[in-house]
Amino acid sequence: MRFFDVESFTDCKRMTTEKPKELRVKETVELLKKFPTLGIPLDSPEVMELRQHLNAYINEGTVWSGTISFRSYGRMADVTLPRRADKPIEVLLRACRSG
Repeated sequence: MRFFDVESFTDCKRMTTEKPKELRVKETVELLKKFPTLGIPLDSPEVMELRQHLNAYINEGTVWSGTISFRSYGRMADVTLPRRADKPIEVLLRACRSG
C-alpha cells in the first residue's frame, strides 16, 4: 500500500504543469513577430507596454491577465499570460468603436 502526502503531491503536480522558461520565450517570440504583419511596429508604446509584461513573464514566470489599449490602431488587446504549460499565451485584438 502506498501513502502520499497530499501537499507534496500537489506541489509536485504543479511543478510538472508549470510552463518552462524555454516555452515562454518561444511563445513570446512568435507573438511579437505577428505585430509588424498587422501594421503595428515593435517600438510602438503599446507593444512596449506589452513587452514589459512579457519580460516579467519570461524571466520570473509572472502570470498576467489584462487589457492594453492599442487605440491609435483602432484596437484593444485582451492579454493572458498563463502559468500552465498546456495553455498558450493569448492576445485577442478587438476593434474599438469610434465615437
